[in-house]
Amino acid sequence: MPKIYKSWNDVPLILKVNDLTILLGIKKRTVQRKLEAGEIPGKKIGGLWMTDKSDLRQKISNIFQNSEGGPS
Repeated sequence: MPKIYKSWNDVPLILKVNDLTILLGIKKRTVQRKLEAGEIPGKKIGGLWMTDKSDLRQKISNIFQNSEGGPS
C-alpha cells in the first residue's frame, strides 16, 4: 500500500523521489527529469535525489503567487 500523507506535518523534512511522486502525483521518471532540469528544487547526493521540504513548499508557493492575475 502506498504511503499517504494526511497533513503537511506528516511529510518528512528531506524528501526522496518516491515521496515527491506521492506528493505531486506524477511518475518517478517525471520527478527525476524535473529535478535534473531544476523545476523541482533538489540536490543529488550519492546518486540519490533529495529535496528539502521547505524548498519544495516555497517553490509551490511561488508558482501560485506568479499565476495570480495572469492570463488563464
